Amino acid sequence: MKPLSVYIHIPFCQSKCPYCDFESSRGGDHAAYTAELCNEITAGAKQAAGYIVNTVYFGGGTPSYIDAKYIGQILQTLRDNVIIAKDAEI
Repeated sequence: MKPLSVYIHIPFCQSKCPYCDFESSRGGDHAAYTAELCNEITAGAKQAAGYIVNTVYFGGGTPSYIDAKYIGQILQTLRDNVIIAKDAEI
């Protein structure tokens, strides 16, 4: 299987740094964003056929700004829809 890296954009921050070019905001509905992100992962999973995920990178704003349960939901959705290497870097 071919290696694949996945980037998950979490656009939430406590404050916006003046040098940051990422799309991010202080507000927003974390639950709704996570649900839509999980829908996108599920919808696009067929494109990952023949690949094994060796890296999952969370970035964008400040991923730790959202509750860990949402990160868990995202990871579970990935696990349910694509093959993730046992030694994947997350």
